[in-house]
Amino acid sequence: ELMRAGRMALPGRGDGIMLPVYIDNLVDGILAALRRGEAGRAYTLWDGEAITFGEYFTRIAELTGGRPPRKAPRALISALAGATELVARLRGRPPAFGRHGVTLVDRRGTASNRRAREELGWEPRVGLDEGIRRSADSVTAGG
Repeated sequence: ELMRAGRMALPGRGDGIMLPVYIDNLVDGILAALRRGEAGRAYTLWDGEAITFGEYFTRIAELTGGRPPRKAPRALISALAGATELVARLRGRPPAFGRHGVTLVDRRGTASNRRAREELGWEPRVGLDEGIRRSADSVTAGG
């Protein structure tokens, strides 16, 4: 909805690193952890193909008829996120967007999914391009 309205913005250059996992791959990983995982052990599930948040949302916008996200200074977006959190708190509602979200979309690091692959035998079945296409189809279908 934000992209359709041309109101989505990302901090800085929009080059924060996303670690995407398509829902089918996530469910497969959770089931593999339940069957073969070690209790109390952490397994990182993501498809293994990093993409910037800017590129991800631009591709979704292209496939759904939306506008690519704008870029704005991180300080400005963080201030708006803080104000959004405050207003939501005053209204007794959870914020739709907050400062932690800004940190998430502006991060630089990745995480290894090697343990999930080696110990659980998990491999993502749906690749990044197909996952983006399916996600865009879901958005345009209203689901």
